[in-house]
Amino acid sequence: MNEHQITRVSVVFSILSVVAIYLLSISVPVKDISVCQLDYSMKGSSVKLSGTVTETYVNEGNVFFTLSDRGCETRIVLWSNMADEESSGISDGNNIMVTGMVDSYRGELEIIAKDVKTIE
Repeated sequence: MNEHQITRVSVVFSILSVVAIYLLSISVPVKDISVCQLDYSMKGSSVKLSGTVTETYVNEGNVFFTLSDRGCETRIVLWSNMADEESSGISDGNNIMVTGMVDSYRGELEIIAKDVKTIE
């Protein structure tokens, strides 16, 4: 093979790899859980949960808040690159639904939000 053919094959495989990664990422199942059901075995899992916003804090466009439901609570992080017009509804007392990835920070579970919707 000459250099031109090798470049062409490399580009095709790169595109196919990106498509495969995208398809795998959208097929990850999302568990619909309550805040009280959240535990360390779910770390790395995609979850959807809802509750009431408390303790909102914004720093450099990143939104940090607590989501409370039935006496349980967890921290939510919404990075500035994921924030959209829906995230403007994040304020203390609002009811929201969060979809995101379970992670931990300093020994405490938190959700890295991918999507936030206000519940009327």
